[in-house]
Amino acid sequence: MIRNVFVIDDSGQALIAANFGECHSLGEDGGMVSSLIRAIHTFAQMLSTSSVDQIDLGSLTFILLLREGLIFAVAVDDDNVEEHIPTAQRIVSTFVEQHNSGIQNLAEKDLDTVSSDFAKVLVNRGLAEQNCGKNLGCRDCENQENTFPIEQAESRLSKKMQ
Repeated sequence: MIRNVFVIDDSGQALIAANFGECHSLGEDGGMVSSLIRAIHTFAQMLSTSSVDQIDLGSLTFILLLREGLIFAVAVDDDNVEEHIPTAQRIVSTFVEQHNSGIQNLAEKDLDTVSSDFAKVLVNRGLAEQNCGKNLGCRDCENQENTFPIEQAESRLSKKMQ
């Protein structure tokens, strides 16, 4: 299942951070996730001329696609990564179709609205599934503590790179 969609600019900022499934699956800090993805991508480019297509972090695999100077990261939580690649490509096309001009120029407060609206478009087009919807917000969710351990993954990656 697609769990998260990030659109990341060249500074590592998440222009779009949309979540599906449990809304807190990557914790509260989407900025840390997007910065980590950008850092890994930049590091891989320094090592070779090719880019990274996937990042495996524990139970999640991030499918990475580049377009219009942006990184599109689609997180999936199952073993069918190859089956999700065409969907990830359609997500990118949908984004470019909707925001072909100037998303990088939007104010930060506007990005929240764009992110929320884009998530709705993905659900409406059948490219992603709606959040679990058990609660109005994540604060009351019994699964709130079941987040992806991004700090631990970042620490393991740092040790491997040393």
